[in-house]
Amino acid sequence: GVESAFGGWIAEYTRRLTVDVSTTTQWETAASAFWGGLAAGRGLVATGLARRFENAALFSGLALVGAAIATLLVVSGAVSGLSPVLAVAVTCGLGLAPSFPVTMAALSREMPRGVAQPMVALGSLGAATVPWLVGAISSRTGSLSSGLSALLVLLAVLVLAVAVSRSCGATEAKISQDEAIAIAKREVDFEPNEVIVRFLKRGINQQTFWLVGLAREDAAGRREEATN
Repeated sequence: GVESAFGGWIAEYTRRLTVDVSTTTQWETAASAFWGGLAAGRGLVATGLARRFENAALFSGLALVGAAIATLLVVSGAVSGLSPVLAVAVTCGLGLAPSFPVTMAALSREMPRGVAQPMVALGSLGAATVPWLVGAISSRTGSLSSGLSALLVLLAVLVLAVAVSRSCGATEAKISQDEAIAIAKREVDFEPNEVIVRFLKRGINQQTFWLVGLAREDAAGRREEATN
């Protein structure tokens, strides 16, 4: 919702903000700068972002967008040309780039299909309501700056949610690998000669657990397997 609202309103904000007569007919380039930055950022995320850096990229990007919007709103009275606005627009595009792909990848990996699919559909509610919210606040207060300030509140909530998710996911496993193997062996009625162990994190709160695969193959080639 934040990217739809900012991308939809930044051109109008720039039109109202620009006092340099030579740039008053170029205010629409602010929207192009934002969507261009977003597209470039998505390309970088798709080709160069390792999975272990996804949360860090998401957190840093949202924080960067919040700082950029806050800076624009604070210094808006001193802006007399397009360059500062275009810089903020590109920065916001790059900062918001990881949000959608990282979130969708996390949902597909960590949530059951029956939960992930409705959540993806509900994600469209933000794009449908947040731009309207910005316009409603702007109309009520007579200031588009006030409307865009609502985005700072939403970004703060998102940053807090990511921070909480990361702190929950930082917990260590309650049992060691050797203890997990011992527990798994007690659950089977054969003595395994093959052991495969994986340490996994699942769910929104990144709950950790051990996945232990046990197998035995006798001299005749008969094979028994179990996963715990």
